[in-house]
Amino acid sequence: MSEYGSSAEPVSVTAGSPYLDDDADIILRTSNGVDFHVHKLVLSKCSPVFADMFLLPQPQPPRRESMKEKLPVVQMAEDEHALRLLLGFCYPAFAAAVLVLSDLRIALGLAKKYQMAQVWERLKSDLLSHVSAEPERVFAIAWIFEMKDVAATAARQTLANPGLEQLFEGPSPSEFEYAPAMAVYKLLQCQHLCTAAALEVESISRLWLSKQDAGHHPVFIVSYHIEPYECKAPAAVMESGCVCPVPQR
Repeated sequence: MSEYGSSAEPVSVTAGSPYLDDDADIILRTSNGVDFHVHKLVLSKCSPVFADMFLLPQPQPPRRESMKEKLPVVQMAEDEHALRLLLGFCYPAFAAAVLVLSDLRIALGLAKKYQMAQVWERLKSDLLSHVSAEPERVFAIAWIFEMKDVAATAARQTLANPGLEQLFEGPSPSEFEYAPAMAVYKLLQCQHLCTAAALEVESISRLWLSKQDAGHHPVFIVSYHIEPYECKAPAAVMESGCVCPVPQR
């Protein structure tokens, strides 16, 4: 972010309510030209990055392009959507109640960039709340942000449906645009190693198959065609002592 603009008069629009308070003392301008009227004190209390920035001496007299409505303008790197997420951390009343995974990835990046430790921990907890429904996506996000404990939890959860076929049934998950190929490799490696370990557990058929199907050949397990059965892979893995890989940079 910078308080310096180009020589041309910037074109911008106002974000509107709730970021249009009369007592605002600074404007944050997004990369796509949307102005948010906010308060230095509020931002400083939430982020040491903002606090340090506001302590820096500013040009005197101020540049014309760095002022609007007699307020200083800070040019942000974030677009409107990202800045709304960021400001939601500072103004909790305006924050979204629940963040979808694609927004959680963005929000975690913002919390890291602006050194918001408490926000980071809350978002980490929110990320874990998605692990049962979408463990592969949670694993990718956890890998991106080096959350070893979350990555391990998510990796174990994927054992309920080994393989990544379910990811190909809908739109491409945005998280995998940012996760390296090594993340996918480690996840598949985890599934391979843990499945092999689980197969060695005594009475494994009782864990993987329902009673009426207990006589089926284990090839169904090896080939991952286990959807018709009550899968208890995580329990089997815990008994077998298999440890899933976690992010290693």
